[in-house]
Amino acid sequence: MKPVPVAPSKPVDGTHRIYAENQPQYQPLPAWVRDGGQVVTRWHLTWRERIAVLLGHDFYLEQLTFGSPLQALYPTVKEWDVFGWEDPKS
Repeated sequence: MKPVPVAPSKPVDGTHRIYAENQPQYQPLPAWVRDGGQVVTRWHLTWRERIAVLLGHDFYLEQLTFGSPLQALYPTVKEWDVFGWEDPKS
């Protein structure tokens, strides 16, 4: 699994940013940062990872808080949920 750049399919407020770009201890994390502070990342799963999830394997997510309170997470495969667009199938 690797992070890939976020490219919204419709115009939306915000800008591209790369977190940890100059921090060799971390993998650079491309993100779309919205004007209100929402940070959207996008992840590409290999075909083996996709099959593992399909077969019922769990997906783990590590979030470093450095002692601060945990922030809310919203994992989804629906771009329209993240950016607040209408469901294209409705």
